[in-house]
Amino acid sequence: MITWLPKGSTRPATGYAVMAGPDKPTTYTAVATKGACRQSAETQVEAYTQGCIDKDVFIPNTFTPNNDGQNDVLFVRGLKIDDVYFAVYNRWGELVFETNDKTKGWDGVYKNKPADIGVFGWYLKVRCFNGEETFRKGNVTLIR
Repeated sequence: MITWLPKGSTRPATGYAVMAGPDKPTTYTAVATKGACRQSAETQVEAYTQGCIDKDVFIPNTFTPNNDGQNDVLFVRGLKIDDVYFAVYNRWGELVFETNDKTKGWDGVYKNKPADIGVFGWYLKVRCFNGEETFRKGNVTLIR
C-alpha cells in the first residue's frame, strides 16, 4: 500500500495515482508498506497561481550572442506560456526577428550578419495555458 504525506494533502490519501492541488510549494512523501517492509520517497512540488500576468513572463534586458554558450540567444521565458508572438526591432524600426514558436529565440543575426551592438525594441503577445492573454513591450541590449 502507498500512503501519501502530509495527511489529507492528496485525493485519495492512498494509492499509486493520486491528485494534489497545493497553493504553495509542498514536499510530498510516498510511503510504501508491504508486510514489515517500509520504503519512502519524497518529491518537492512548486505551486503556481493561475493567470497570465507580467511576472509570469520574462525577457532578459541584455544578451550576448558571442558563441560562448551562455546567454547567446534571446528567448521569451515563462512556465505558463502556451502561444507566443515575439518581434524584435532595431533602432530604425526595422523588424530584425519574429517568431510564433516559443522554443525559438533571436540569435543576434540580421540579414545573415551579426547585428550591431546596441538597444533593440521588442513586442510580445502571449497566451497562457488558461487562455488569458497579455502583451508587453520593452527593450534589450545586445552586447558582443
